[in-house]
Amino acid sequence: MDSEISGDPAPEKTDQSPPFTVDFGAKDLLDLGKIVDKGCYILRALRVRNHSDDDLNISLGVERGEDVHFQLENENLGNDDVMAADGSNDNFNELFNTVGWIDSLFLPKGVERRIIMVFLPKSRVTTGTRTDSEEERSPQNLKGTLIFKAASSRADDSVITNKINSTANDVYPVPFIAQLCQSWLSLQGGEIMFSGCTPGGTYYRDFTIKNLSDVPLFFNLVLMGDAFHAVADKTLELSDHTVRNMDGDSDFGGGSLRDGMIKSNGQLRIRTTFKPKNVGDFIFVALIENQNNFRNKETVRMTAFVNNEEEEDGLEVSIRIPEPVKKISTDSTLSRPR
Repeated sequence: MDSEISGDPAPEKTDQSPPFTVDFGAKDLLDLGKIVDKGCYILRALRVRNHSDDDLNISLGVERGEDVHFQLENENLGNDDVMAADGSNDNFNELFNTVGWIDSLFLPKGVERRIIMVFLPKSRVTTGTRTDSEEERSPQNLKGTLIFKAASSRADDSVITNKINSTANDVYPVPFIAQLCQSWLSLQGGEIMFSGCTPGGTYYRDFTIKNLSDVPLFFNLVLMGDAFHAVADKTLELSDHTVRNMDGDSDFGGGSLRDGMIKSNGQLRIRTTFKPKNVGDFIFVALIENQNNFRNKETVRMTAFVNNEEEEDGLEVSIRIPEPVKKISTDSTLSRPR
């Protein structure tokens, strides 16, 4: 059930003032900000107030072909007015964004009601393509105009009769803009080599995840096969090793790493700690997945060579001792042949 919202007294009406207003937190332009291009709806609450002496039936629409709808309530938004558009809303139920759409609003005189704008941005990127060029990563500017049009109404036995006036004051346009941003990550130092290792030792190597976009990056670190088992038995560990600022903060909370967030145009340094227990050659593979862009993933490959300490440091030396040489006598009294 729609709740009536009390507010400030209605402004004094003139012949030029509209019979209703739409409050969206700004004066002239609804700025939806930077939106992650991931095919998800963006929610924004608006408040429509009837300043006239008549009940109004207000039609809700959009001037251009943008995919915009309206609702009276949405559990994803709750009592908030703004839904995060940075990709951190993966726990939301998309079904709530696609049901209960309305194209008109009945508004009694002097009443303000909350409605929800449901916006699905249209990407310029073709599904299935993959590119991380600078042009591809540049934000796409979106523009549109919400159109609210009022007609005076009379409720009679639940039937609404519209008396449409054609004056310009009955139309309330709300222009809106947004920046649709591609999310891209890249990897630096993704080929890691541990050589000359011995059981019981501890060895370190680092690599870096970079956020190339203007929106926060949310990523998963997926351990493949042997890497998963190596982390489980403490042979291998991946941890945040980002240089802290003066407040002690970093892009990620630190400790053992499986997923995380990197601020816009930031980077995260990952430390790989290897503590071999057995002799042998090992290959560990981890996948870095961009949660906001399924086409964007990178692979970390870690190769390790572990030998016994004796084999590493020992030196086998073979020495051949020649047989002694027979001594030749130099005695001058040796008999001469006769």
